[in-house]
Amino acid sequence: MNFLIRLFGIYMLFYSGLLHSEQPPSHPLDAYQAACPLNNPQPVQLAECYIDVVDEWRDEVERVYDFVLERKVAQKRFQEAKLIKQAQTNFLAYRKLVATQWQNSCNGSAACQVQLPELELVAQRERYFQLEAYVDCINCFPSYK
Repeated sequence: MNFLIRLFGIYMLFYSGLLHSEQPPSHPLDAYQAACPLNNPQPVQLAECYIDVVDEWRDEVERVYDFVLERKVAQKRFQEAKLIKQAQTNFLAYRKLVATQWQNSCNGSAACQVQLPELELVAQRERYFQLEAYVDCINCFPSYK
């Protein structure tokens, strides 16, 4: 009986977590990413599509990074700008290290070659929203494209 009560409790925690979990913000590149598996059934084509989306996310991260730095300097928050620069440098070094290690462990596996761009997509998207959080005003960030 205790087992059933615990199982029910775990179920309720999980279910309530799903109901109350916050949806991640939406971005126009999310639709581009979602179309990749639909339009590219072959693993190689899928990986190429994801790589294209990663390139777009990298451009978007760079754009928001530049905007945030310009804004912090204009607000004369030089210490914050310095910390943001350091965080971006650390992020880029970490992503390069992870990508290198992942590629070395793939050994030509097609599934692995698709997973690397997928992981890079997640990382770039997360970094974008981290940087966007530094913009401390409403509707001041220029829209995508």
